[in-house]
Amino acid sequence: MTTPSGVENETKFSETSERDDIDLLNAYVRGDEQAFESLVKRYLRLAHSVALRRLKDSSLAEEAAQSVFIILARKARSLSSGVLLRAWLLKTTRFVCNDLLKTLRRRNDREEPLEFHFTELTESNADDGQARELVEQALLSLPAVEQECVVARFYEGRSFKELGKILGISEDGAQKKVSRSLEKLRLFLSRRGIKVSDAVLSGCVWSFRVPPLPPEFVHSSLRVILGAAQGTAGSGAAVVLAGRCLSLLGRREWMLIVARVVPLLFLVGGGGWLAWFRFLSSGIGPNDPQMERLGKAWSVVVMRVAADKQTYQGIRAGNTPQFQALLEEAQLVDGETARIQKQVDAALKPAMDREQMAQFLTVEMRETLKLDRAQQRKIFNYVRAKLSNGATLKQAMKTVGQTTSTEAGEVKAFLSGKQRQVFDRVYGADGMCLFQYCKVGAG
Repeated sequence: MTTPSGVENETKFSETSERDDIDLLNAYVRGDEQAFESLVKRYLRLAHSVALRRLKDSSLAEEAAQSVFIILARKARSLSSGVLLRAWLLKTTRFVCNDLLKTLRRRNDREEPLEFHFTELTESNADDGQARELVEQALLSLPAVEQECVVARFYEGRSFKELGKILGISEDGAQKKVSRSLEKLRLFLSRRGIKVSDAVLSGCVWSFRVPPLPPEFVHSSLRVILGAAQGTAGSGAAVVLAGRCLSLLGRREWMLIVARVVPLLFLVGGGGWLAWFRFLSSGIGPNDPQMERLGKAWSVVVMRVAADKQTYQGIRAGNTPQFQALLEEAQLVDGETARIQKQVDAALKPAMDREQMAQFLTVEMRETLKLDRAQQRKIFNYVRAKLSNGATLKQAMKTVGQTTSTEAGEVKAFLSGKQRQVFDRVYGADGMCLFQYCKVGAG
């Protein structure tokens, strides 16, 4: 195991951009443990501060903070290149803490739901633990980029100039984004019947400022985290907690909740892996191994998301473990969608891009509807004809993505009665979710 290098007792977060964080995470995936060690040194005190505020116990906060980075180490390969690490750490730390509290309450055979006994945040009660908890719940309701903004500004104490560099915007733009984020926090509280002035809210969020950690604490935590990442840390409390939370997250790995991937919730997939060989031998479309592989990958996303659709469709937004888990699933699926889209775009060749896309979409429907060889040929020809319109493939995909009940009826005409039932369940009786990738890829 790599021995942690010297730890400086920093009183200020080092200047960095989010791209620096992603570069370090990617370097760790490639085998550079020093890169991950740098991330732990950079953000351990953020996770510990959030955990301590939630758990109100220093030993439990240490356990939770270590677990968060064990989770990060094990999920590093699956995180999207666009992940905002501060927001991810805030959300994951809260999820781990909520799971730990749930376990402790179950062990003690008691429940202590958090109730708020005030209707206004004032200077006199803003330091109250319940008030802080409510404000952090409000923060979790914001989009990831605004969570990132608030954490960098108030938790880390970044200047607007530094914040602008992190977000890739101007200093003035960073100041406006902070103001808009605080206004959304205020509205969140207002909708719950709690009044708060801008000055009091700002003061409350400033109280979340992250203090430095003793070097020996960081050093010991690095040993636990890196040991767990390498499988040499045994079964300590942080390792067990991280394993339990990873299991919870893994069971919902492909669930969507954010708006840009919500349409995928209507999709579901089926088998038919061996049918591909018959498809190739039939001479339907170009024999492009990349489109075959990516079509299958897209089908996997579709299958997993749809399998979770019925289970989680009733969950509402709020600070619950289930909702926080769904947010994590959304990020994972969004990352996989972006990965597939990037690879599809790279694989398309100008001279045959429309046929390649027709092949990709046919693979998806073959996997979903279990098409036989004759049906595959008909679907491929149908899709290829649809994609022939438009000056560019993107324009053609945009048109195809605007599916109507007419197109749905035309496709269902190729299907058996049983396949039509699957079609209705997957794409909707009106075909609203048919050719969903065209909507994603043309965007």
